[in-house]
Amino acid sequence: MDKLILGLQTTALGMGVVFVALFVLSKVTEALKLLTRPSGGKTGAAVPPPAGADAFQAPARAEDTAANPGEIVAVIAAALASYLDRPASSFRILAVSQAEPASGPAISAWKAAGRQKLMDSRLAVYNRERKSGR
Repeated sequence: MDKLILGLQTTALGMGVVFVALFVLSKVTEALKLLTRPSGGKTGAAVPPPAGADAFQAPARAEDTAANPGEIVAVIAAALASYLDRPASSFRILAVSQAEPASGPAISAWKAAGRQKLMDSRLAVYNRERKSGR
């Protein structure tokens, strides 16, 4: 019984020390936040742009510009050639159109690709087990 009481006392003391240390750390970080605040009372002061910033222009989004269809076909052909590990001259892209979303909740292309990869790996395991006779 003495060991149980000693264990409970040690646990309570350890938890108390941890909570006190966490409280002290939170107050220290609050104090540092107050000390590092810029003077003048303005917390959201504007930062001047760097020199030469007027020459920089963010790239336009694809929805905002009428993209050159030939450029889109070239990019798709290059991506296919890279993925298939074949020269781009070995195939021809006949048409390019934006895919319509399926009915129901839309999912991102990344999620769909991840699901496809998971299904492919499970199918490979299934085929391997079937060949081995399990």
